[in-house]
Amino acid sequence: MCNDRIRYAPHLHSDAEIVTLFAGRATLLLDGAEYILEAGDFAVIFPNRLHSYRADDAVTVGKFIFSPRDLPPLTEIFETQRPQTPVIRAARLRDSGIPQLAQEILSAYADAAPAVRRAYLMLLSAKLVTLCAPEKTQDGDNTAVLRVLAYCEKSFAEPLTLDSVAHALFLSKSYISHIFSDKIGIPFRQYINRLRVDAAERLLRETDRSITDIAAAAGFSGIRTFNRAFHLNTGMSPRAYAKEHR
Repeated sequence: MCNDRIRYAPHLHSDAEIVTLFAGRATLLLDGAEYILEAGDFAVIFPNRLHSYRADDAVTVGKFIFSPRDLPPLTEIFETQRPQTPVIRAARLRDSGIPQLAQEILSAYADAAPAVRRAYLMLLSAKLVTLCAPEKTQDGDNTAVLRVLAYCEKSFAEPLTLDSVAHALFLSKSYISHIFSDKIGIPFRQYINRLRVDAAERLLRETDRSITDIAAAAGFSGIRTFNRAFHLNTGMSPRAYAKEHR
């Protein structure tokens, strides 16, 4: 997909993700490292890697999210390795044909047959993975962080607290608080609200449900709390957002 928004709380997922910036400037936070993305750069996020984005308003982003299991020749690489160079600069891609390929995929993907889609993703991914210089990873260093984030991602619509997460994952409350303050960089409650606002944004764009229903579905306890958190994270009210994006 191609859009003009890229602002996500720290998260992870089992899919692979390729992001390219066509215009503007963005910051990628990946496994504790910070990368500045500029027009023409590509980033390759392997599965189950903690990442987030920040950007100004004047960005145009191309994004590809897919299951590595759909690309059997690359599945093992995506699932057992980690890129040494997750961000590939525009200068390295000048004669590669990759930017043009990404543009072609974005314009043709939606109407392409499934076999053509897989071929497109296989070609783009194989070219970029080669440039990423993947190496075998020593899993386990981020195990607790990944467990906590995966649980929050799955359960954010429930009335989550540090105590409830600690109880569910058999971890101490203080240790989880330490993960958010030191590893993720934002407080627990702010992170949960970011997940809820992201969910609310999707519902506001893709459904005609009432704002009250969407607030409840996203896990907010009341409309006032929802309005405050939504404005804090997006700079606009849910009603204005719905009017602009529906």
